[in-house]
Amino acid sequence: ERELQTEEEIFAEFLRQSEEGNARGFYYVSVAYTSGTGVARNYIEAEKWAREAAERGVTSGIRHLGLFHQLGQGMPVNRVEAQKWYYALAALLPDDEPFLSEVNAKYMSEGQLAEARAQADAWLKAWGEKQSDS
Repeated sequence: ERELQTEEEIFAEFLRQSEEGNARGFYYVSVAYTSGTGVARNYIEAEKWAREAAERGVTSGIRHLGLFHQLGQGMPVNRVEAQKWYYALAALLPDDEPFLSEVNAKYMSEGQLAEARAQADAWLKAWGEKQSDS
């Protein structure tokens, strides 16, 4: 097997990996769309692929998805959606640095934080049930 040489070849490999069910492949495709590496930069596509990674429990995908919504990349800023993902990340990786969550939370009301917590709890419950069914 030869070494991948171009950004386009690397992107194609990320796509192939995701099509074969490699959950991290979805995250790598998202990063490529975010950075424009091997493919045209497209935040809408990047968010879609990050969501696919997140739905598979890839914590880097969860963090990336939260950041899309916090920064409003390719979509309007949605702090509740961002915080939902940060809360989910904290549940899955309790020792992870909460910097993004803390910054986002500074701009949210108590009601918004509670809504984000409820959404994260519901997602974690559904995700956990899917894992136990597998």
